Amino acid sequence: LTEKEIKFVSLTTGDSTAALAAGNVDASFGGEEYLDLEKRGIVKIIYASKNDKPIFGTNSAVFVTEEFEAKHPDLTQRITTAFVKAAAWGSDEANRQAVFDAWAKSGIPAESFAQDFEGRTLAGRNTAVIDDFIVARYKEKAEKAKQYGLIKKDVDVDSWLAPKYLETALKELGLEDYWPRYDAAGNKVASGRVEVAAQ
Repeated sequence: LTEKEIKFVSLTTGDSTAALAAGNVDASFGGEEYLDLEKRGIVKIIYASKNDKPIFGTNSAVFVTEEFEAKHPDLTQRITTAFVKAAAWGSDEANRQAVFDAWAKSGIPAESFAQDFEGRTLAGRNTAVIDDFIVARYKEKAEKAKQYGLIKKDVDVDSWLAPKYLETALKELGLEDYWPRYDAAGNKVASGRVEVAAQ
């Protein structure tokens, strides 16, 4: 197949699973939401990045406008600290089942999360640190977006980051050394108190 033979559509998670189950699309990219559908014989998973290189994983972040940050540094810090506190709880293996039960409120069975996390640590997914590995992934994605013609200009990823809020939260919560940190190539440069699968 070539790109010209494939029509890509952008759908929400719920819409994409419904479209796939109804036969309105031939394939879809997704996550844990497809494990239960496969178990019920509705879809077939032909590739999973779970055991592939970490560069094929996903990252997420919380963004605020520069105007919001300038007007509300206190709220920006409060929200960041709350996220870090939640990430620490969600990285603790003692909370494994509770994490899956909380995530199951999204409508995806807890068993699907348990299956997806077999052989993996919670901290690998729930780390709150912004290290060189994470920054390199965002830069790589920005470069690819330009290369594929999705955007026209270069993206200054470094201008997006305001690590002072994260570092303050880590210090206030005593979590500076909780998660390991990795360089841009995925080599561990600092160990943490929680176990994370090798990058």
